[in-house]
Amino acid sequence: IICCFSLVKVVLHERKTIIQDKKVFKQSTFNTFLGFANIIMILLVACTVIINTSFRKVILAEERITEFKQSGPGLVNASTY
Repeated sequence: IICCFSLVKVVLHERKTIIQDKKVFKQSTFNTFLGFANIIMILLVACTVIINTSFRKVILAEERITEFKQSGPGLVNASTY
């Protein structure tokens, strides 16, 4: 009976050690990971905004080119030189 208790005590001690060693992430590692994730999200939002404004500028430039081409013959005929 004493042998069984000592065996159970050893198994419980080993199991406790395994559970303590099973910690997946330290808090600082988790905070670092969240920091990098936030930086990536901020960069994605910034890139989206930049691409959106660039796209709007291209559309505006195309509209101005089309307007200039449509008014081009009228401007040539009205020229005084």
